[in-house]
Amino acid sequence: MGGKYEKGLFNQLQDVMQAFEKLTDEFNQFKVDRQIEIAALKEAHRQEIAALKAAHTKEKEELNQKIAKLEAKIASLEAENALLKARINKDSGNSGKPPSSNGFKKPQNSREKTERRPGGQPGHKGHPPLLCETPDEVINLDQEVCSCGSVIHYPKGHERRQQMDLRIQVHVKEYISGEGECPCCGKQYPKQFPEELPGMINIGDTAKTVVALLLNEGSVSANRTQQILRELTEGRLNLSEGSIFQYQQELSEKLQPEMDIIRQNLSFADVLHKDESGARINGKSHWLHVVSTPQTTYYEIHAKRVSEADKAMGILPTFNGTLIHDHLKTLYDFTCKHAECNAHILRYLKGVCENNPEFAPFAELLRELFKEMNDRRKALIENGQTAFPPEELNELTQRYDEILTAWNALTRKKEAIRKKKKISEKYKPEAENLGKRLLEYKDQHLLFLTDFRIPFDNNQAERDIRPVKTKLKVSGGFRSQGGAAAYARIRSFISTLRKRGHNIFQGLRSVFNGDPVLAE
Repeated sequence: MGGKYEKGLFNQLQDVMQAFEKLTDEFNQFKVDRQIEIAALKEAHRQEIAALKAAHTKEKEELNQKIAKLEAKIASLEAENALLKARINKDSGNSGKPPSSNGFKKPQNSREKTERRPGGQPGHKGHPPLLCETPDEVINLDQEVCSCGSVIHYPKGHERRQQMDLRIQVHVKEYISGEGECPCCGKQYPKQFPEELPGMINIGDTAKTVVALLLNEGSVSANRTQQILRELTEGRLNLSEGSIFQYQQELSEKLQPEMDIIRQNLSFADVLHKDESGARINGKSHWLHVVSTPQTTYYEIHAKRVSEADKAMGILPTFNGTLIHDHLKTLYDFTCKHAECNAHILRYLKGVCENNPEFAPFAELLRELFKEMNDRRKALIENGQTAFPPEELNELTQRYDEILTAWNALTRKKEAIRKKKKISEKYKPEAENLGKRLLEYKDQHLLFLTDFRIPFDNNQAERDIRPVKTKLKVSGGFRSQGGAAAYARIRSFISTLRKRGHNIFQGLRSVFNGDPVLAE
């Protein structure tokens, strides 16, 4: 029995060991399967993570590209906004725009305030009223006899008071002439009228001169000129609009010799001023050109602004002096010397100070330097000096160079930023171009320092162009090319007469009479 029991236990042990081995094999197989499954899951997760990383990287790159585009767009919009704000803020006080473009905005006066009071300054001689020594009528208000019957004496003399007035009347001079015949020999005698009486009613030179004065000096319209003359003469001088334009053309034709003298005087001048402004003829845009000196003025209205018009005037092609202008580059086609208007530069610098904060410190320094240069030059001229001391001139020009060198260094930095951000060059501030221009045209802007004949600005031409602009504001423009040319010619003559101290009325009447004025 003992043997069977042991054998049974042994058999049971073998069964247990076989079961254990089987379980071990199953466990190892399960472990292997699990490891394979885990490896597969890991690989799947790794691939998923890699895909997510790739997608994230791509998304990040796309977002970075979008951000870069948005930043570039924001930078462009900021640059455009700054440019538009600067443009809106422009007026005649901080740019080259005319005062007519200011609208309701009142620009600040660019003149420096002083402690001087308004009116005549100490030492000014003044212009007191003077009594006329040849009165046309004298009225004695003294009483000769007293109420008591005695003759009145005036031992303290008399006080003179005068009343000046105008006496306007039409003077009609009638000429009579008939066709005659000698009763003896039969000789015929035709009518004999002066050449200036071609028609039944003829207007004299004095009346024509008044018409010319109202139209061209007073900027009165043609219909208002008709009305004024009709009312002044109580209807006796009733001119048609056609007659008025006919007198304008007559005066223009008779001024041809005077215009030749004006052009010749300007061609041989040492210094000329040149400017231009818009004008309209029959609704089309033209340009009003002026070339002038303190003694002479010449106007011309042309369809072009550039050198074609300047060549047509016939002054600049033969001019060898110094031409002062407002940086119209086509004028540099002429071989004369050139000087730039610095009054414009002061306005531009003021605009930079108001509209470009980054460039404002340089603009303010340069603005003060220009004023210092001009004031110092005026002081030297008042003291009889003809030039700056060399060391002072070098110091001023060196400061000019230093300011603009720093200015243009900032310009290059701003250009690099725009290039990096891909901002269009059309949005660059005008201050950058101004800094480059002032350095490139340094000799033309500072010529007034080395040649005291050259003024600081081009105000002479600007003053000369204002009366014509007043005329254009009244009329709005000219109806024809011929009318515009006649006005420009007559206005040239009037302005020249005024500068030279001539009586304009007498000068115009002399031209109507065929007598030379400027050739005297």
